[in-house]
Amino acid sequence: MPKLNNILSWGSFGLLALAVIFGPWLYGAWEMWFFWPLAVMIFISTALFSIRLMTQEGLQDIANINNKKSFGLMVGSYLMFLVYALIRAITSEVYMDAERSFLLFLLPFLIGIQIICSFTHFQRDILFKLIVVDLLCLGAYGIANHFITHNVYVLFMRGYEQYYIDNRATGTYFCPDHFSGIMELALCIGLGFAFTSRQPIKIKLLSALLVLMALTGVVLSKSRGGGLTVIVIFIAALAWGLSRKSRLSRLYIRSACMAFFVLSILLFAAVDSPYMKRFKSYFISPQAKSLPLIAKVEQVGIRLRQTSRGHMFAGAYQAWKSSPLIGIGAGMHQNLWPRYSNSGDGDRAEGTWPTYNYSDLHSYEVHNDWLQLLEEYGIIGVLLFLFPAGVALFLLLKSRAYNHVMGLTGVLSFVCMAFHSFGDFNLQMPSITWLLSCLLAIPIAIYVKHQKQDK
Repeated sequence: MPKLNNILSWGSFGLLALAVIFGPWLYGAWEMWFFWPLAVMIFISTALFSIRLMTQEGLQDIANINNKKSFGLMVGSYLMFLVYALIRAITSEVYMDAERSFLLFLLPFLIGIQIICSFTHFQRDILFKLIVVDLLCLGAYGIANHFITHNVYVLFMRGYEQYYIDNRATGTYFCPDHFSGIMELALCIGLGFAFTSRQPIKIKLLSALLVLMALTGVVLSKSRGGGLTVIVIFIAALAWGLSRKSRLSRLYIRSACMAFFVLSILLFAAVDSPYMKRFKSYFISPQAKSLPLIAKVEQVGIRLRQTSRGHMFAGAYQAWKSSPLIGIGAGMHQNLWPRYSNSGDGDRAEGTWPTYNYSDLHSYEVHNDWLQLLEEYGIIGVLLFLFPAGVALFLLLKSRAYNHVMGLTGVLSFVCMAFHSFGDFNLQMPSITWLLSCLLAIPIAIYVKHQKQDK
C-alpha cells in the first residue's frame, strides 16, 4: 500500500503542477485546444486523489485536518454554489459557453481541495517554489519580448495590432491587462517575502527581484487597472503585513511608506509619460481642462460612460435587470449582448432611439468579473459565492500566524484579484484562476492542519 500511495500522491501532484505551471505559457489556456488538455490533466489528478482517499493514508490526511468546522464551512458553502452554478449551466441555452463558465469555478476548486486535503508539506513547498520560478520566467519573457519584438509577437503568434502599436507589453497573453494580472500575483509573493522578518539574504534578493520585475511588467503593460491594483496591494501589505511588529514600529513603517507612496504617485502624475497619458485621457478630455471643478466631475462621468468598458457595464446591467435573482444564464453574456447592448430608454413603437447605441461593439466578456457574475448568476449566485470567499479570507488572515510568507501572499493575492476584477476579466482566464487557487490553498492548508512554521 505505501507504494500505491506514493504513485497516487505524486501522480496527482505532477499532473496538477504541470497544468498550473504550463497554463500561462499556452496563452493563458484561453483557447479550447489549449484549455482542454490541461483541464483533462486536472481531472485525472482529481481521479487519482479520489482513489487515494479510499486508502488508509488518504483517510489519515482528512483526519489531520484540525479546523474541520471552518474548513467544512468553506468547502460545504462553495459546493452549494457549485450545485447552483451547475443548475444554471445545464439550463442555459448555449451549452458550450455555459460549460466553460462552470469549469472556471469547478477547476480551481478541484485544485484547491487537493492541495489542502492531500498534498504533503513537501509537495506544497515544491509547488510554491515552482510558481515563483514560473512567474519569474513569465516576467522575464514579457519584458524581453517588449524590447526585442516590441510585442508584435506573443510567443509564436502575432499579437493584436492595437496593443503593439501602443507598445504595451503582453507577455504570454494576447492582452496586456492579463500580463499585468499575472505580474500582480508575482508582486504579492515578493511582498510576502519582503514583509516577513529574519529572512536570509538570498530570500531578500529574491523578494527584491520579484517586486522589481512585477512593477516593471505592470508599467510596460500600461494597464490602468494594474496600476491602481498595485497601489491597493501595497496598502493591503501595510495593513496586514506588519502583524509581527510592535505597535510603534507599525506606526513608523506605515507613516514612512505612505509618505513615500504619495510622493511616488505625485511624481508619476507629474511625468508626461505614455502610461500617465492613458490615465489622464481616460477620465478627462483635453477640452475639459479649462472647465470649472463641478463641470470636470460631470465630464468624468460622461467620459466613463462613453468608454468601451462603460458600454459593456451598461449592457450587462440592462441584462441583469431582466432576471435579477438568477441571472441570464451561465456564459450567456456574449450571446445576449446584442439584445441588451443599447441603453434601455429607447421605444420601438414611438420610433425613439436609445441614448446610447453600442451595436457596433461586440463584448465577449464584461471586463468586470463581479458584474458578470451578477449578470449571469444573479443575486443568488453572488451571495452563494461571497460566503465561501469570505470564509477563505478569514482562514487566510489566520494562516499568517503559522507561515507569514504564505499567509500574507494568500491575503494579498485575494485582495489583488478581488479589486482588479472590478475593471477587467482576469478571472475569466483559466491559467490565472488556477494560479490564484494555489496561492490561496497553500496557506489555508497550513492553517487547517496546524503545521506551524516560524517563517
